Amino acid sequence: MIGHPNFIAPFQTRLIPSGVLTLAAGAYDTYLGENARQKRWQFVCSNLSSTAGSILYLRTGNGLALLPVNPGESKTIDTVDTVQVYNAAAISINYIVCERFLDEGYSFSGNTVAQVNTRGVAAAASGTAGATGGSSGGYTGGGSSGGGGGGGTQPQ
Repeated sequence: MIGHPNFIAPFQTRLIPSGVLTLAAGAYDTYLGENARQKRWQFVCSNLSSTAGSILYLRTGNGLALLPVNPGESKTIDTVDTVQVYNAAAISINYIVCERFLDEGYSFSGNTVAQVNTRGVAAAASGTAGATGGSSGGYTGGGSSGGGGGGGTQPQ
């Protein structure tokens, strides 16, 4: 226990902001749940668009929809899991991510800016190839760098 006997100090954390990013129509960015051997505690995504219908989806690492982020909204989820930000709109959308990591006492040698670990384009139902080779996996897994397969229907 740190400090007064009736007060427990909160966990020390560090914030990793992304800055303003642009996500093309039908594309997604993937954020891993670890940075410099530290687990993410919170994931915050803000949709900077003001255009009606320009919805971003927060998805699991294998592409299952978690929740929508409507234009002008921010959503926060507490998770150490991989999170994708998916653009379901027909236009590019600007957004910001901020990740909050537990500072577990390791010497810090990680990234100081939120890292887009994978950038991909959602596959058509036939499982078209990703931008850097391999199968993007549609909504069943994979990424733009390979693996996966399949297809499916993205929730609207």
